[in-house]
Amino acid sequence: MTLVIQESNQDLQLLATRINTNGEVTFERVGKWHPPRHPTPSNPGVRHMRVQGWRGGDQHQYTFTTSWVPNLINQYRSFDGRTLKVLAKDNLPFFGLKSLPGGAAGDVPDTGIDVQIINTLALYLNFTYEVRRPNDGQYGNPLDNGTITGMIGEVANRVAHLAMSQITITRKRERVIDFSAPYYLDTLTVVSRTPQLRSRALAAFSPFTAQVRVGGEQDRESYLIGR
Repeated sequence: MTLVIQESNQDLQLLATRINTNGEVTFERVGKWHPPRHPTPSNPGVRHMRVQGWRGGDQHQYTFTTSWVPNLINQYRSFDGRTLKVLAKDNLPFFGLKSLPGGAAGDVPDTGIDVQIINTLALYLNFTYEVRRPNDGQYGNPLDNGTITGMIGEVANRVAHLAMSQITITRKRERVIDFSAPYYLDTLTVVSRTPQLRSRALAAFSPFTAQVRVGGEQDRESYLIGR
């Protein structure tokens, strides 16, 4: 979100939302906008802006043209060491979990494809994470009564930040949470026997149900008796 505060007739203060290390949504000052006095079709003053910005907390005098909407890829290139809450199920080869040593409550990641993925993301995006199993032990789905179960529900209700462990993308789930791009396709295949060929002797009657065939025979007998 971008917040614009008018300071004078010409200058607008620009602030953008950012999540801090405590998980709180805050506004961060990103610069000032100097809109053109007389907008034209080539310079409407809406899509682009000239900004006097701040870098590293110190004000710098520079002017550039950029987009109104913050670049989320650059804005969240680093999570500044934030701790994310991750849900997973013990499901090798995707996400293996093992209990904490000494009989302590909780789990820690062991090995698996998804473990390697989140460890790599944590390294490059500068965050740490805590992993646990879903409270009801289910993957979860939206129900007809409006509730959402399992890992899907905890992410949708913002109890956890994300969930991993071979979660299938479905239309119902996509209505309540966001998925990453799929990175695994299941190789399971459903097969069935080829139906046997029917006899051609009664092929003329095969499109009709038994009731229609019986009814037709009765009508034919009545017609012959009436004659």
